[in-house]
Amino acid sequence: MKSKRFRGIAAVLAVVLAGLLAWPAVTASQVRTGNGYYYFFQVQNEHDEPFTTDAFVACSIYQNTENGSVYSYTHANSTMNNASAQAGPLYSNVNGIIHWYSTSTTPVDVVCYTRGGDSGRKINMTTSEHKLRIPTSGGLKVVRFPFSGTTTARYQTDSGLGIVIPEGAVVTGVAVQLVTSPSQWAHLDVGLGGAHAVAGSGAALARQLDLQRTPGFILAHNASCFPPAANCVAGDHLGAALTHVTALSGNGTLRSYREYMVHVSGGMALTYSTPAGAQGGHVYVFFRTLHVGSISGAGY
Repeated sequence: MKSKRFRGIAAVLAVVLAGLLAWPAVTASQVRTGNGYYYFFQVQNEHDEPFTTDAFVACSIYQNTENGSVYSYTHANSTMNNASAQAGPLYSNVNGIIHWYSTSTTPVDVVCYTRGGDSGRKINMTTSEHKLRIPTSGGLKVVRFPFSGTTTARYQTDSGLGIVIPEGAVVTGVAVQLVTSPSQWAHLDVGLGGAHAVAGSGAALARQLDLQRTPGFILAHNASCFPPAANCVAGDHLGAALTHVTALSGNGTLRSYREYMVHVSGGMALTYSTPAGAQGGHVYVFFRTLHVGSISGAGY
């Protein structure tokens, strides 16, 4: 009996030790010469389990009490460029660790999103706080990914992180947080990848969303035309998957909102396209899961 009890205690200690070894080695003052103050925390689910898939969690760091002001930091060491917490979030490693250096110990606000559609936030995080919990059991989801213009022509790509909306999910909407406005007219399309017909246009979820505007949050929506007319489509920014079109007499159309269910086995990857320019920010896609939400990589 004692032998079994000892083996059980040893197993528990081994698990605890493995968890401790995954954490960065830091000094008591959280200071590292040449790089300033070191912040780190582990992202965990509601069962205190870390997210161990590389880059599964993306976090943005903001100035305390400021909704859109990026906090100045360096990701890993003095040889790296200062990253933008908007267009270039910090990503978790295989131990679920998010870390960065700062020139100050001023508390920061942290917002994190997983590739599975769950999110968490911590206001007033200090250098002595090292855990951020993200519950995963809820059915309402939102995924977020950064977008930015390039120096080349218009392009279409996946979101860069392999974000997949799982089979059995019901997509309900798209929003954008515009951080940097372009100097000339530009727009953003958000679509679904894969061989399915709805993925063909590259703008299944949002299309022609105007980016030449004051930075802030934008919700893609249908146009309001009274009476419905042929040119009603001009102000409509919801993509084909989220729009039901009814033909009217006189070449008019009535465009109304609808939800879209992902029925492709393995799910469908998110894509976006935008022209060259200095625009940048984040895209948010909202959906509900009706099943377990597992993905197999299909739909890319």
